[in-house]
Amino acid sequence: MKPAAWRLPAIRAAVPRVGVCVRLLLAMTVILAVQDRIWGQGVAIDVRVVSVSGLVLLSRSNNPAVAITRDTVLFPGDEIQTGSGGSLTIELSDGSVIIVKPGSRVVLKDYRSASSLRELLEITRGYVYLKINHLGGRPNPYRVNSPTASIAVRGTKFSVEVNSLGDTRVAVYDGLVEVVSLSNPRRRVLVEPGRGVIVRANRGIQFFVPAQTREMGEGNEGRDSPDRTQEVSPNSNTFSDAGGEEESPREIASTYQRYVASLSEIAQMPFLMRFVAFSDPHLDSLENPAYATGFTNADGRVFLLPSFSGAGGVEESQAAFGGGSPRPIDFAVSPQGSFFAPVGRAHATVVGGGIAASHNGVHSFSSNAGITLMSPLFPYSSKGTRYSADFTTSTFVIGSLISARRFGSTGRTTVGVGLDLINGQGSLLSLITQSDSTGLTSNERIKSVSNIRQMLFKLGLTRDLAGGHKLGVLYRYGVVSANDSEQVHTFNATPLPLDSTLSSGHSSEIGLRLRGPLTDRLFYGVDGTWLSIKLDDRLKRATSVDAHQGESISREAFGAGLGFMVSPRLIFSFDAAGGFSHANNLRREDATGNLLETRSDQNRFFSLHAALQANLWRQLFVNSSFLAVMESHHSHCALYPDRLGRLLSSDCASASVTSTSGRSIIYFSDFGVGWRFSRNFLAQYVLSTDYGFTSPRHTLLLRYTFSFPHR
Repeated sequence: MKPAAWRLPAIRAAVPRVGVCVRLLLAMTVILAVQDRIWGQGVAIDVRVVSVSGLVLLSRSNNPAVAITRDTVLFPGDEIQTGSGGSLTIELSDGSVIIVKPGSRVVLKDYRSASSLRELLEITRGYVYLKINHLGGRPNPYRVNSPTASIAVRGTKFSVEVNSLGDTRVAVYDGLVEVVSLSNPRRRVLVEPGRGVIVRANRGIQFFVPAQTREMGEGNEGRDSPDRTQEVSPNSNTFSDAGGEEESPREIASTYQRYVASLSEIAQMPFLMRFVAFSDPHLDSLENPAYATGFTNADGRVFLLPSFSGAGGVEESQAAFGGGSPRPIDFAVSPQGSFFAPVGRAHATVVGGGIAASHNGVHSFSSNAGITLMSPLFPYSSKGTRYSADFTTSTFVIGSLISARRFGSTGRTTVGVGLDLINGQGSLLSLITQSDSTGLTSNERIKSVSNIRQMLFKLGLTRDLAGGHKLGVLYRYGVVSANDSEQVHTFNATPLPLDSTLSSGHSSEIGLRLRGPLTDRLFYGVDGTWLSIKLDDRLKRATSVDAHQGESISREAFGAGLGFMVSPRLIFSFDAAGGFSHANNLRREDATGNLLETRSDQNRFFSLHAALQANLWRQLFVNSSFLAVMESHHSHCALYPDRLGRLLSSDCASASVTSTSGRSIIYFSDFGVGWRFSRNFLAQYVLSTDYGFTSPRHTLLLRYTFSFPHR
C-alpha cells in the first residue's frame, strides 16, 4: 500500500505542472501563429533597386542627393526623383515590383510596419506602376498615397499618375483597388480590372476606361487610344456616362483620310476599307494599275487639301494630365494630282500616274506657373515656372507611274504594272525651360530628324465577268529604308548622349477585290488583303548596349460593302470589315550576339461604317459618315541580361517577362458640305471628329478635273 499511497500525492502534485505546460504550449502556438501571420504579411521586407535608366537621384535624411545605382538597398524615408529621361525598377523581397517612370518624385514610407495595412509610397508627382504580389496565396496589404487620394491594395497590378495640381489617376489591370478621396473620406470606390478613377481635391471621383497601352510593357509615354471618362456618385460603386453630277462617295468623303492612312502604320486599315462597293477610276488605278484601262479619254484630276486642327474638344481629365495647358497647332497641306491617257488607236494601252505631297506639323506651347519643378537641379518641392515648346513637322512626296493593257479578243482581261516612289522627312524640336523664385534656371533641348524612303513595284490583273461584275487581283513588293536620330540633346548647354535607329526591309502584299451590281440601284463590293513586312533595325541607345533587332509583321484584312442609290440625289453605303495582325521581334546585342529581348503582339479589329450623300439643291450637296472600330490586342515580352548583367530599357522594361491584353472601341465621323461651281470644279468643307478624344479636324477639299477626247 505504501507505493500506491506514495504515487497518489505525487500525481496530485504533478497536475498543476501539467496544466502550466499545456498553457505554455497553447501560448507558444498562438505566438507562432501570430508571428507566422505577421511574417506572412511581409514585416521583414527588403527593398532593392534592380535596374536604373537615365538620371535618377536618391535623397536620404539631410544628405545631398546622389545618383542611384543598381543593387542600392532602400529604406523608409528615402526620396526618389527621376529626370526627364530617367526610370527606376524596384523589387521587394515579397515579390512585389515598383516602376518609377520619368519626371516622377516618390517617398518610401514605413512599409515595415506590422499594422494591417502598410504604408508603401507617397507619390507627389509623376507616373508609377505597381505589382503587389500575393504572398503564400494570401492577401499582401499595402497603401499608396498621393496629394488627393489614398489607394489600398491586397495583391494587384495598377498604376498611379499624379499631375502638378495633385490630381490623381489610378488605373487597375488586375485585382481590386480601393480608392478614397482625402478631401472627403466618404467618397470611396472599389476599382475593378480594366477600369480607372480620377480623384481631384474637393471634387467627385470620376471613372474612366484606361487606354490599354498605359499598362507597363505597352509604351507608357503615349496613348494609343484615349480614355473614356465617367462620373461616380459619392458613397456608390455604380457609375453612369458623363459624358446633277454624280460623285463617288468613296472619292469625296474619304480622300484626305485615305491619303493619310496610306502613309501610316498597318493599324490604320479600317480607314481604307470603306466605300468598298463604289468604284473611282483614279483611286482604283493608283491602287491597282490594271484598272487604268477604264479610261477611254485623257483624264486628269487635281486636289488641294489644306486642313487644321485646334485645341478644343479634349476631355478635362486629359488636359489636366497633359502637364498644364498646352495649345497645339496642328496643320497639313496635301496637294495631289493624277492623269491617265490611252495610247494607240485601239485604246488597248493606257499610261499615267500621279503625284501626292503632304506637309504637316504640330506646334505645342505651354506655360505653367506655381508648379513643382521637375529637375534634379532644384531642391525638393521647389515651386516655379515651366515653359515648354514642341515643334514637329513632316513632309511626304509620293510619285506613281502606271501602264496597263487589255488582252484577248474581247479585251476583258487587263494587266497593269506600276512603280511608286515614296520619300518622307520629319523633324522634332523640343525646348523645356524651368526657373524658381531665386532665378535658378534649367534648359533642356532635344532636336531629332528622321527620313524614310520606299519603292513599291505593283502588278495588277482585272477580269470583266458576266453581268457587269469585275474581279481585280493585285501584288505589291516594296523595299524600304529609314533612319531616326537625335542631333542635339543638351541640359544647360551640356551635351548628353544621343540615340539613333537605322532600319531597312521589304514588304509583300496580295489583294483581291470583286465588285458588281445586284440590281440597277444596289451594288456590292468585297475586298481582302494579305501583307507581310520584314525589317532589320540597328539600335544605338545612350543608356544601353548597341543592338540589332529583327521585326516580322503580317496582316490579313477582309471587307464587304453595299451601296444603294435611293434616288439620283441620294446615295447610301454600308461597310463591315475585320482583320488581324501578328508582329514578332527579336533583339540581340551587337558585341556578343546574346539575346536581349523577344516580343510578340497580336491585334484584331472589326469595323462598321455607314455613310450617305445627298444633293440638296442644284450645286449644293452634303455627306456624312460614321465609323466604329473595335480592337483587341495581346502582347508578350521577355527581357534577358546583356553581357554586363543589365536588363535593357525598352518597351517592356517593367519586368523580365510581361504579358498584357486589352480591348477598345473608338468612333469616328466625317460631316461635309460642298458646292459644285461647274462640272469640273467643286469645293467641300469636311469636319472630322472622334467625339472628343482629340481635337476635331477641319479640311477644305478643292478638286478640279479635266478631260480631253481621244482622237
